[in-house]
Amino acid sequence: MPINAVLEVLGDTQNKDYPIYRTGSDEDNIFTMATVLYDLGCCASRTYKTCFSHLGPAIALALCESCCRTMCLHCFGDGR
Repeated sequence: MPINAVLEVLGDTQNKDYPIYRTGSDEDNIFTMATVLYDLGCCASRTYKTCFSHLGPAIALALCESCCRTMCLHCFGDGR
């Protein structure tokens, strides 16, 4: 599944009673502080602090030493 499709699901607010991404609205005192997406294909994690439909991650990290040396545009080039 493409990363953008996963982010779209994780950012879903359509279900009024049980949204996946919580905004702390008047009806719902709960909000999502951060979402972490682990991409094992790129050996990377991306942490998002806001709803991320058009924003890049607040933090993007390689998960292993070899990926730190060879971080590629495929994984982080588009800012997502």
